[in-house]
Amino acid sequence: MLTQPVREEQIALDDVALHYVQWGQQGTPIICIHGLTANAFCFQAFADYLAPSHRVFAYDLRGRGDSAKPAQGYSVPIHAADLAHLIDAWN
Repeated sequence: MLTQPVREEQIALDDVALHYVQWGQQGTPIICIHGLTANAFCFQAFADYLAPSHRVFAYDLRGRGDSAKPAQGYSVPIHAADLAHLIDAWN
């Protein structure tokens, strides 16, 4: 049985809006980062297992899934900055 997200939202950063999903409401947070051809929901099986005891976060990288798809800005440092901004927003 699939665990339903407790939250699915967009977070507006300085130059892009990123879509994320949260499963679980208690315990140590776990952040899942997909590869370049996937999206946040590729972690559903992990969420099914971990959500009873963890807060599991997954997000769509810029240009993927339901996140914004700007014409440029896809370097590793930019992706890392996006993640840092998301972590700040989740706290």
